[in-house]
Amino acid sequence: MNEKYKIELLNHSQAEDFKNMTYGRYKPFIAWMDNILGRLFPVGLYYEGRPAGLLLALHLSADTKADILSIFIEKEFRGRKLAVKMIACLEDKCREAGIKTVSSFYFDNRPFTAIINNLFDRCGFAPAEPEVFFCKCDKNFANMPLIEYTNLPAGFETFKWNDLNPALKEKLRLEWQNKDWFDERLSPFSGEETMVARTSLGLRRKDEIVGWTICNYYDQDTIAYTSIFIMPEFQGATLGIALQMISIRAHLLTDLAQKYPFGLFHVRYDNPARLKVVKKKFAKYSIEQYDQVIRKKNL
Repeated sequence: MNEKYKIELLNHSQAEDFKNMTYGRYKPFIAWMDNILGRLFPVGLYYEGRPAGLLLALHLSADTKADILSIFIEKEFRGRKLAVKMIACLEDKCREAGIKTVSSFYFDNRPFTAIINNLFDRCGFAPAEPEVFFCKCDKNFANMPLIEYTNLPAGFETFKWNDLNPALKEKLRLEWQNKDWFDERLSPFSGEETMVARTSLGLRRKDEIVGWTICNYYDQDTIAYTSIFIMPEFQGATLGIALQMISIRAHLLTDLAQKYPFGLFHVRYDNPARLKVVKKKFAKYSIEQYDQVIRKKNL
């Protein structure tokens, strides 16, 4: 490599100089990189001693792979295969740490997608696989016939998730995290700072909580329908549809829709039952559809 360039794994003090080269949601990772539950891999590119690019990857303690979160190179240094060398540096550091796989996830409808795909092709990553389907709908979604389906069987009722006693929430979180059926990706205990109180609902049968649907403010005009879950023994009883419709009505049929006229639904491809419902019933009212894809490389 040209001696004017240097690529290396950054320590905490070095990484601070690169924090503006990643997305806002990842900047706290750099600030607290020595305290996160896993290991952060900030690979820095220097040009004549000054920061010129950053590759940021994260390895969670319970995972076997490191995920590339972002890649950035200043415009004047692009097109010189420096990103390829930064990924090679990351791969070397992952091998040293005993990590078996490097992966990256991104949306397939963005202007930079072709560039990212070309980069990962050069680096020997496997072809893209769809992970999550996204469906963005406008307020016309309220005209869907299914929105009238809100009847819950006798003995079931909804409640606002935020109304749960904090002590009870913590008790449930500790109890559920070790259950086989609990999926951390659908957890109702995360993202509470952006949770939409009116549309984030729990489902109760007598004194037992048997499900939930959680929504979060996504951007200035969109509410994301982040997760929906029904306990295994009650799945297949259309409870999920009724719960979802009650939540949607609390969004689109109220004044909330004036400020947030869009709803964003996302569902993983490894959840075929919900994927079928979203693609068949919801997508026809969408203004935009796209996938989050993943590309992997075994080391």
